[in-house]
Amino acid sequence: MGQTPYWMQDPTGPPPPPTDPEPPRRDRSVAVKIAVALLAVALIAASAVAVAAFQRTNELQEQLDERDRAQTSEKSEPETETESESDNPLDGLLDDFVGDLGDLGGGGDPLGGADPELLECLGAGGDPDDLFGGGDLGNLFGEDGSAKPEKLVRTISKQVEKVRELRFRKPVEADFIPPAQIEKRVGRLFLEGYSKKDAELDERVLGAIGAIERGTDLFATLRGGLEGQVSGFYVPSTEELVVLSGKNIGPLEKITLAHELEHALADQNLGLPLPEDTDPATADADLATLAVIEGDATLTMQRWSLAHLSLSDQLGMLAGSTGLQQSQEELEAMPHYLQQQLTFPYLDGLNFVCNLQSEGGWAAVDRAYDEPPASSDQVLFPERYDPKAEPVDVTGAAELDDSWTKREAASFGAAELKWLFEAPGGDPRKSLDDPLGAVAAWGGGAIELWTKGEDSAVSVALAQRAGESGLCDAVTQWYSASFSDDQESEQGGAALVAEGGAQDALITCSPDEVRIGIGPDLATARTLAG
Repeated sequence: MGQTPYWMQDPTGPPPPPTDPEPPRRDRSVAVKIAVALLAVALIAASAVAVAAFQRTNELQEQLDERDRAQTSEKSEPETETESESDNPLDGLLDDFVGDLGDLGGGGDPLGGADPELLECLGAGGDPDDLFGGGDLGNLFGEDGSAKPEKLVRTISKQVEKVRELRFRKPVEADFIPPAQIEKRVGRLFLEGYSKKDAELDERVLGAIGAIERGTDLFATLRGGLEGQVSGFYVPSTEELVVLSGKNIGPLEKITLAHELEHALADQNLGLPLPEDTDPATADADLATLAVIEGDATLTMQRWSLAHLSLSDQLGMLAGSTGLQQSQEELEAMPHYLQQQLTFPYLDGLNFVCNLQSEGGWAAVDRAYDEPPASSDQVLFPERYDPKAEPVDVTGAAELDDSWTKREAASFGAAELKWLFEAPGGDPRKSLDDPLGAVAAWGGGAIELWTKGEDSAVSVALAQRAGESGLCDAVTQWYSASFSDDQESEQGGAALVAEGGAQDALITCSPDEVRIGIGPDLATARTLAG
């Protein structure tokens, strides 16, 4: 059995004996680290609203056409199909929106290929009278954003209560502040939770596994990415709720408010199962927990938006929001691994929560706050959800000599492995054929960083899930695709030996484990690979 997760530990029991040496307690997951201080809604989550809005609009148009045909069939001279189409107020709007949507994320779908079940969960289908503020065509176009903030907060609070089927125990206040101020606030909280020394260690790890280019200023990249992506946040410790706003409160501000109000609502009723401090040993479990919290808020925001935003707001939000377009460009400019690290809680969390909600209603989502998924693979594969099914413990790497210092020992989850498989060496064009299918063989993982002056050494240990196969082949294929400056061979029973480049590496495989050793020389890599 694996280590008991933090939410199941007995706080009155004796602490476990320290290991020797003890690496610093720091968490490589920036998303989790920042969430301890604030629950921020990324602008990418708004893209999910647009996807479902497009799907919903298509279905609405079909149902409106059916009504028109039913009504005209009762007339003695029914209008022609061409006349019916020319009178439809949705004509032309959908074509423009498809063009806008096609530019999103380089792939045309920020949900990564949403299937019909997910779109149904988000709100696709149903009675058109429940859509876009009531389905009245007279209400489909236009809200001027002139409502007073206090009244807007009260109104949306009641609407979020209805969507989420919970009641606020006390009123929530919200501050609407301009972009410069919100970036300053987020930047300050980022600095409190993530130092340049943390970033320097992460640069070594991520560079060694090909997630970022060597020489990347990780601190500046992450800080800039976070500041540009945040449109609002909720601070659990102070119950402060902040929303980005310009001169008027438009649709983007409203969906952000709905998202953050859901965080406050869940906090008051369920409690937010975030750790008081981050621990590298539970980083993957904490990321899975964050996916529940953000997935819940994203689903609630989505359903609220389809019920209460006008159609013009839904379809014009992306094209009409300079901030949203700019944030999308900034996100695309980041290395793939970092993109996925920021968006995982929203998009993969949304898919996970949708599965829970579809099968067991909101009560099932509520229970996930008490019993979050034990690892990120349960988020990627919702059918595996079992809070008691902990990852397999992997064998620790051999110790290096006293000239080396162990700087980090952390979990390494299925989500992180998937991000690597999707973009070996940071290049999505080199993606494995089926990254998610390859990650299905993950059963547990750990990573360690050792340093000696400017030299770095990294070990990765991955357990193969019982009943699965192919993890060794996927890992060797990924490493080979990630680095092209070395000579590769198989020798001494190793699955892959890579030497002569900027770093040397060795991969060994057994029926139960895959081990990767990376170092400045092959002897160091061989020691860490075991």
